[in-house]
Amino acid sequence: METLNLKIPRFRGASFFPDDILEYYQRTDRALIAAVTEMYAMGTSTRKV
Repeated sequence: METLNLKIPRFRGASFFPDDILEYYQRTDRALIAAVTEMYAMGTSTRKV
């Protein structure tokens, strides 16, 4: 079999994903979890949640 060499771009000193985008979605995730927890605590059925 023949060997195939691929050139894969690398990021030096930087992350692949921008941190600002992840921070935005983490806030949204926390808000969603808080809303679902509050609905469950108030007696909303899990089917309606």
